[in-house]
Amino acid sequence: MIERLKIWGVVCLAAMLSMALLTSCGNQQQNTNNDENNQQNTEQTETDPAEEKVVLKLNLPDQQTYRMKMTTVEETEQTTMGQLTKSKNSTETVYQIEVTEVADNGNMTLVYTYESIKNTSEGPDGVVVYDSTVGNVENEVQGKIFQAMLTRGFEIVMTPQGRVESVSGFEELFEAMMDTVDPEVREFAEPLVKSIVSADTIKDMITTSYVFYPQEPLGINDKWNETFSITTGLTANIDSTYTVTERDEGIMKLDVVTALSSNPDAPPLEIGPFKMRFKNLDGKGTGSLTIDEATGWYTGGELTQNYTAELELEGLEVITSDEPATIKGTTVTSYEMLGS
Repeated sequence: MIERLKIWGVVCLAAMLSMALLTSCGNQQQNTNNDENNQQNTEQTETDPAEEKVVLKLNLPDQQTYRMKMTTVEETEQTTMGQLTKSKNSTETVYQIEVTEVADNGNMTLVYTYESIKNTSEGPDGVVVYDSTVGNVENEVQGKIFQAMLTRGFEIVMTPQGRVESVSGFEELFEAMMDTVDPEVREFAEPLVKSIVSADTIKDMITTSYVFYPQEPLGINDKWNETFSITTGLTANIDSTYTVTERDEGIMKLDVVTALSSNPDAPPLEIGPFKMRFKNLDGKGTGSLTIDEATGWYTGGELTQNYTAELELEGLEVITSDEPATIKGTTVTSYEMLGS
């Protein structure tokens, strides 16, 4: 059973990765300052553009395609039955986002397609490397799942305020990923992955990747707060505070502070024969993002998230122990705009 759980863990990691890779990108544009207009015998004071406030919103041109590279490095320590397991996972993903439609109300239809994936997983069993740019499928399970994600993607509809209205097409991507798994493993793994990856969890994961823009104009030192609860899958409460720290030639810099906590009202995650929930989840994150004021999308940034939690497990005697299972980790995520 333990060996099958290890296989399940690899499959779930890849499935969750396909959601975690989602984030915003931007089309960097520069605003031109107004020329000075001197009038004879008239004293005129110009307003510094950086002091003028702007209402941020997603305003993407129809039929445009963007490319973004996201790099994520996650280090975790998990203690189960008194045994400590350390792992490190590094993923570099390049993906395209195509704006296929802009509705009259401003809602945008965005199609995400994976262009390339590089992944290095370090754990107790050694190092596993996958690099799609060289066609490397070193690991028969994880590598093939990554390979199945390439040139595929899915579609979301997003409001100008950065809220996800709908997600579609992920079922086809999920089936392509599962088709790479041996039938015996798939029979065991598929229901477990589906218990984590549902339409609601996908929408939640995508939603938490975006900044929710306020309706009020923003200027230097302005801040706002957003809270969001993930109620299915890997549940958590997320509290984020954004502060405008710089503005220069149409680019706004935001400092970000996040806090994670347990969601006691959410149902436990059902994983085959047992149930799991995060207990006493505590996490702090800091970072910064740069946003193009003209389009409302990221042009770059870096975020660091730390977290600790107990894993409350029920129904699987083989891993029952008087000592609580715990997990702690650090994730560093960076974004870089690429040329088209």
